Parts: sequence; C-alpha cells; structure tokens
Amino acid sequence: MWFSPSYFQTIFECADSGTISLFDHQLTSQFEQWNKIGYLVETPYSYPNLSVYENLKVIYKLRELTRPIAIDSIIESLKLTKYRNTKANQLSLGNQQRLGLAKALIHSPELLILDEPINGLDPEGIVEVRDLLTELAKNGSTVFLSSHILGEISKIANRIAIIHEGKLIKEITTQELSNQIIKKILVQTADNQKAIQHLLNLNYSAVHKNSNEIEITNIEALEHPEHITKLLTENGLPPKQVYLFSEDLEMFFLRAIKENL
Repeated sequence: MWFSPSYFQTIFECADSGTISLFDHQLTSQFEQWNKIGYLVETPYSYPNLSVYENLKVIYKLRELTRPIAIDSIIESLKLTKYRNTKANQLSLGNQQRLGLAKALIHSPELLILDEPINGLDPEGIVEVRDLLTELAKNGSTVFLSSHILGEISKIANRIAIIHEGKLIKEITTQELSNQIIKKILVQTADNQKAIQHLLNLNYSAVHKNSNEIEITNIEALEHPEHITKLLTENGLPPKQVYLFSEDLEMFFLRAIKENL
C-alpha cells in the first residue's frame, strides 16, 4: 500500500488537537522523513496481476531507492524466492502476508508499524517473522506492533500497551509485567484441609483452598516450590500434584480490562 502526500495533507487538516514528532521533526504535511518509516496494515494489498518481484520493484521505485540488491535480499529473507515470479493473486494467504512484510521492510526502516503481521502464517513463518523483527530491533529500528495474538506479543515486545475501546488503560515494560502477573503454586493432596493447616503452622500465610486445590502465593514458596513438596511429604501428605501457575499476557489483559471498568 502506498499513500500520496495529498492523502496525508487531508489527515493533518482533519486533526483537531495535539502534535506528533518523529525523528526530531514535527509530523506535518511538509514532513519529509517518510522513507524512514515502513508499515503493514492488517490486509496486505498488492497489485494482483504483478509478480512478487514486480510488486517489490514498484515499491522500490516509489521509495526512490538506489540499491537494487534490496529486492533480492528481502525476497530471500522472507522465504519468497520460489515465488519470485508468481503473481500476487496466486499466492497463499501466508505468502501474501510475507509479500506485505517485504514491501514494509525493503528500505530497512527506522520505524516499522505493523498491524497483525502474522495473519495467515504457518508456525514456521511465525517464528521466521519473529526472528526478523527481533533482528531489526537489535539493529536499531523501532517496531510498533499491534496484534490480538497476545502470546506472540509477549515473546518479542519490551514494552506493552493495552488498549480497550479506544482508550489506553495500561502501559508497562516487560519487566514490570513480570512483577505484576499473578503467580501461584497449586497443590493437591489426599487431605487438603490438613495440608493447609500444616502449611499455616509453618508460616506459609498466603494459603487458601480453591475448589480441589490449595493455592500458595508466598514469595518463598514461589521461589522454592520443592520445599512445599518436601514439607508435605514429611508430614504424611505427599502431593498428588504440584503446579507452578503463571498468568499469561491474555489473562493479564482481561484482568486489566475488568479492573478499569
């Protein structure tokens, strides 16, 4: 997808407040840093009757690039070599997504904006794109990624923002996320009530029964779950199950939304 300067002129004229700055320049209709930005919206549009190579050649010319090897390089990076001469309308959904990513990455952008970049990709493709984005970030680019596939976000992001109904409700680093997610040890014994009493006697205060399991949230227990197994076994209550539960990003997301209702 390519937008003309007049398209952005319309956007800026419609803005009713606020300013945006990128690369130490204010974002206005006179902004001249577009070649530092790459983007992919949810649906990767291409010229349907042009091949993969021809589609990339169009973007290459529109961006006024001067390094011809860039086309072959990005084709190889995104595993599109065997589809180089295949028309865009004959590509699978996953390979259309790869082509969209290729167009966004061909000029090695300093800022990459992606919306659902792994739509339609198989597991191997997801890993390849994840590695590609990680490498891009290591080389100094900023990747701004929007996705509903929260498991993937948690694997590559170092800062996470949660948006609900158009409002930013939480913004945290991955380190802060690690400190805020719920962690607990779930234990099941032949006599949970008796096991709870033993644990309370041993100063494991954050203990309570939930359904058929015992929940333990003491910091010491979380750091050394093997101590729980040892203590219960020594008291004649060997655990049937000991499980270290850690809230994933999806659970954290839903909890954050509920807390902000």
